[in-house]
Amino acid sequence: MPEAIVTEQEFLADKKKAKRLGDILVEKGLLTPEQLKIALEIQKSTGKLLGEILIDLGFVDQTAISSALSKDIGVQFLSTLENIIPDPEALNAVPHEVALEYKVVPLTLENGVLTVIVSDPFDIIAVDTLRQLTGKVINTVVAPESEIAKAIDLWYAEEEAFDALVKQALNSARTAEIAAEEPPIIKLVNYIIVTGIKKRATDIHIEPEKNTLVIRYRIDGILYVWNLLPKDLQKSIISRIKVMANLDISESRLPQDGRADFFFAGRNIDLRISTYPTAEGENVVLRILDKTKFITQIDGLGFSENQLNIFKRLLRRHYGMVLITGPTGSGKTTTLYAALLNLNSTDVNIMTIEDPIEYELPFIRQSQINPKAG
Repeated sequence: MPEAIVTEQEFLADKKKAKRLGDILVEKGLLTPEQLKIALEIQKSTGKLLGEILIDLGFVDQTAISSALSKDIGVQFLSTLENIIPDPEALNAVPHEVALEYKVVPLTLENGVLTVIVSDPFDIIAVDTLRQLTGKVINTVVAPESEIAKAIDLWYAEEEAFDALVKQALNSARTAEIAAEEPPIIKLVNYIIVTGIKKRATDIHIEPEKNTLVIRYRIDGILYVWNLLPKDLQKSIISRIKVMANLDISESRLPQDGRADFFFAGRNIDLRISTYPTAEGENVVLRILDKTKFITQIDGLGFSENQLNIFKRLLRRHYGMVLITGPTGSGKTTTLYAALLNLNSTDVNIMTIEDPIEYELPFIRQSQINPKAG
């Protein structure tokens, strides 16, 4: 954390003394004079902020701008907030809606000083609003706007009591004609998925029993029971998941497969969804594919040095077959994709047959199996 506390007067004084954004970026070699000239000409005709124009043109990214500005006025810059744990007291001091409106996220609260993370170190309005709202001295740290958006989603995760959420969903399931579109059902399904993502589950199993609905998560290859839900929620929950995946909600006698995009914590999670009819109702499995967690380097698979050398030697052979086996969630797909990326280059042609295509790889011709087409 920065040691000095920046007052509003000092902040404004620093702003006047600070160099212009374009000059800072050129000086640091992040922008060419020619690119700055183009951006300034566009700024004259549009009136947009220079930073926005530079990002829209692809000349620099938000991280470069935030880093340059923070260094110019001596404020700490954090390139990522992924492994930072916020102070609960700080989070309680700033309401969620305020954090969203001003694109700030509180970090710590100590000795009457509230440290907040901002994307624009010159946003005096945000700083002054927080000072008036909390009655605290405001200290600022800078991070990219995208990281702040992720942190807001994660740190302000809804803490509504699960039992209350289930009661609301039950009421909707019993009274609404199409419960799959009811907010309580949507919130409950989202809660189940978000919990799975937070627990780093690879699969979510929704399994009907005679008198209950079992929710299980597969974590590190092992299935764990997370919760038992009332049987009355079964049809509504399964219908909601089918709606997300564009499946036929009226068809419950045949297996169905689909996919859905789920946006959480600033990233797009790919869900692969399959349903299967059983004696007690449809069984649903959601495979969670988080591309931000995807291992792309073969060295990151966790092999011992000896195993890694053997595996690389096998991959370099010009013919033969490598069989990779193991239970669900053991890393078969991850291993295969890492191997393909290890082999991938512009001077070879790689083709795959997959069911399903879980990750799209550059310069590799991937083909989805289609039993209906033969």
